[in-house]
Amino acid sequence: MKALRSWIPAALAAVLAACGDGGIQSPDFTPVVSITNLRIQPLDPQQGTQIPVGTTLPFQAIATFEQTVPPGTEGAQNGVVVRDEDVTGIADWQSQNSGFATVDSGIVRGVSPSGGQVRITAAYEGLVAQTFVTVTEAVLVGVDHVRPRAATARDPADRYTAAAGSAVPFEIFGEFSDGAIRQLDEGSFDVSWTSSDTTVADNPADDETFNTLTVGTTQIRGTVTNAQGIDPAFATAQLVVEPLNAFCESEFVAPPSVFSDAASDLCLACDVEQPAAIFDANIETFGTMSIPLGLLLQSSVSVTVSQTPTNPLSVGRPAGFLVSRSDSLLSAELLSDVTIETVACDVGGGNCAVRETFGVGSTPLYLALLGLIGGEDVSLLSTGPLGDASADANGLRLTFSGGLVSALATLNVHSSCAVARDAEEEAPAP
Repeated sequence: MKALRSWIPAALAAVLAACGDGGIQSPDFTPVVSITNLRIQPLDPQQGTQIPVGTTLPFQAIATFEQTVPPGTEGAQNGVVVRDEDVTGIADWQSQNSGFATVDSGIVRGVSPSGGQVRITAAYEGLVAQTFVTVTEAVLVGVDHVRPRAATARDPADRYTAAAGSAVPFEIFGEFSDGAIRQLDEGSFDVSWTSSDTTVADNPADDETFNTLTVGTTQIRGTVTNAQGIDPAFATAQLVVEPLNAFCESEFVAPPSVFSDAASDLCLACDVEQPAAIFDANIETFGTMSIPLGLLLQSSVSVTVSQTPTNPLSVGRPAGFLVSRSDSLLSAELLSDVTIETVACDVGGGNCAVRETFGVGSTPLYLALLGLIGGEDVSLLSTGPLGDASADANGLRLTFSGGLVSALATLNVHSSCAVARDAEEEAPAP
């Protein structure tokens, strides 16, 4: 009753002061003050009563006072003055279940989804008022970061690397009202994805998967487009596209690249062993082209790698293969036994049409010894700069012939370079 008692003298003084203007003097009048009602109301009538976890809703406790006053007091009705007072800061606030919602001086905070209503009460001078709130799941308050799906953790600098010729799916994370960082489900959130340099990496389907095209750096940006009031609505990350190895600026890698092989009619038991190793992004593994029974120049075996819908080849730049021979060192003599063709293939890697042929006539091949890789002496077998005829080519074909006479001819293929190191940078053929 302390607050109430302290309020009475002030009210009485005000009343007596009003009587000093020539009105009715009542020096023996004793006012009676009582609280007739206590109610809880939202600070903002538009706010509703739903509270996402981690957010707050402010409420007010309003007390209604009645005070008797002397006759003739301005504003009195039947000798009583009625007024409302905000007692939010001095009321005793309680939550029915603080595991779902807490309250402090009228500020209700969502703690955990309630699955129903939570009663909030305010008590003052013997009166108790109540209201009900419902605590809902945490809501997105801002986009936190984007990163490649293969990354196990966020890089502090938001900088990631990927090999040229690969597909890099990204994912987006947001901060929620409960303070947690969660991956955003693109079934619930609409996300727009862009690359600042589409010559380095592009997403032709306008989705979260970016195809790395050339060596360089681009900024990947993910923007949430269907959530109002979030800040920020987007996040970016640097994607640094590097050569898959030191010898190819861009490689054919499965997926999305596909493989096919073929042999000449007279090449008995010709085969390509472990063909998947030719485009598995590991230069230490290899597929082996073998010609068990070479017959003069009539025996040959070929491998073709292609990629759609993007074209990894680049006019004006060389292409090639990383090759080795397990039984002997490669030499310039190999150049007379191989050809490389650029081809335009359909989506499944079939119906390939030749665009340019290297290794015959005035279009030579180049051979550069790279050193010991995975236990094999590997060389880069490359073309010269591709011409305009290869503008629509999306694949490479390597054809290996057994030579004049061979009981067993083999050629290991470690990788297929859509863009190889420039020929003028290569070491001389041994």
